[in-house]
Amino acid sequence: MRRPVPLHQVLLLLRAPLTNTDMNRIQERMLGAALCALTFIGCSKENSEVPAPGKAADKPAETPVNGAPASYQIKIKAAVKVGNLLYDSIPATLTITAWDSLQAPHESGLTLEAGVNTVNLPQGVRYRLQISHWGVTADTLINAADLAAQAQLTITASKAPKFITKEEQYIRGTGDWQPQGRIEYDYISPGMLSNVFYYGKSTLKPGLVLTREDMFAYRNGRLNRINHYGQEGDLETWYALTYGANGNIEGIRESSPSGNGTNATVEQLAGKVKFFYEYVNGNTMNYTQTYRNGNLVEDAAYSSRGGSETSKYQYDLYINPFAQLNYPDMFLGRRSINNRIGEQKNYGGNIPMSVPYQFDYTYDADGYPTQLIVSYKGFTSNEHLFMIKTVYSY
Repeated sequence: MRRPVPLHQVLLLLRAPLTNTDMNRIQERMLGAALCALTFIGCSKENSEVPAPGKAADKPAETPVNGAPASYQIKIKAAVKVGNLLYDSIPATLTITAWDSLQAPHESGLTLEAGVNTVNLPQGVRYRLQISHWGVTADTLINAADLAAQAQLTITASKAPKFITKEEQYIRGTGDWQPQGRIEYDYISPGMLSNVFYYGKSTLKPGLVLTREDMFAYRNGRLNRINHYGQEGDLETWYALTYGANGNIEGIRESSPSGNGTNATVEQLAGKVKFFYEYVNGNTMNYTQTYRNGNLVEDAAYSSRGGSETSKYQYDLYINPFAQLNYPDMFLGRRSINNRIGEQKNYGGNIPMSVPYQFDYTYDADGYPTQLIVSYKGFTSNEHLFMIKTVYSY
């Protein structure tokens, strides 16, 4: 490459007479200078197109890692096991951590709906999928190469159950809320009831008085009998329970000191429970329950005297605290895992004076109800009659 001509030589050349050879040399050097100037201008233009600080340049499209797709699609379901009950149809928060080929983590999140969700995972070589609900979390690690083998991924968290200690009931017609009743629960150990005390109104005393006490008896760690004592402390009735080889209740006997009572045989099938009742007066009744997702969704009762009742029920997605209690009645009516928010009933024969038509719950962060207000209307008039509020303590 030619060096630039020094300035003093250029001046000397300008003063001296020019020969043909000199003219040729000057033309060569001027051409070289022009080429350098063009190169400088091109370099300056190239530098002027560099983005200013804070302005992103156009990025080339990302290249998939090792030929993998830019994202993966997977079916995910969140679940929480509360005690021995599984809640696998719940909403939840999903946090996704994706590691790229350089092992740099990238985090994102979304809300899962109840049931199975189709989720698009970002590009990565490894993932951490974490679900959060009702104050507990669970996660799983999975490599991108193993995603194709996962038809559906269920992520399950676990938590200990809370046990109810008190219910307080209030009634409201046209005026203010008035105390209606109270139920208190005592335990031998968590989840194992010893006594349940019922308080209600009395015409003899003001306020709420003890009207009934249920006492629980166990044999070999299994509930064997529930004794019902009246307001004066006398044994009025009791339930005796019998079990099948699989541990399910197969018989309930309600008896009284007089010897009278009701027998119920119970057949527990997949999704159904069938009852057959024999009453002391010789009448009988067939009763069938249908369960779906852990909840009683339909039932039907037909008596030998021609009476009937059929029902359909709806539920929310929260925890029914009574499902964890081993507190059976003659109809095993406390076993639904969620809380009832609606019902439709049809009656053949005797009809009730009032029926519930609206259920309004308040819940805590653990998914348990702290308050329930049930509104009642006349069955025939369809007009609002009163409301009952229940406040729960744990």
